[in-house]
Amino acid sequence: MNYTAELYPELTLEECAKRVSDAVLHGGFGSGTVVDRYTVETAEGPVCILLFDTYYTFTQSTLPLCAVLDTVTGRLRLHLSVKDDSEYHSIRTYPAKKLLQLVEKALEE
Repeated sequence: MNYTAELYPELTLEECAKRVSDAVLHGGFGSGTVVDRYTVETAEGPVCILLFDTYYTFTQSTLPLCAVLDTVTGRLRLHLSVKDDSEYHSIRTYPAKKLLQLVEKALEE
């Protein structure tokens, strides 16, 4: 199952990218690695794509996270997507939702 969130943080694109990375890699969720990061210049402004693999120890599951940051709408927009294929059906949504909440909280600080 895929879980998404669309946020409009009051940050610069680089500040937002750093907070997302710090939350995923050092926020206490489990272990995380950066798979890729790239920026594409468009007529509407830069688009930054961050790809992570996170491992949630409690359910022994890997959750890929994609973060897309852009200013196409005239202000910073962050789209988050987490894929959760956990085999633990009774707590299936927990890891993905927890990861999204962790990133959202990091953007509020």
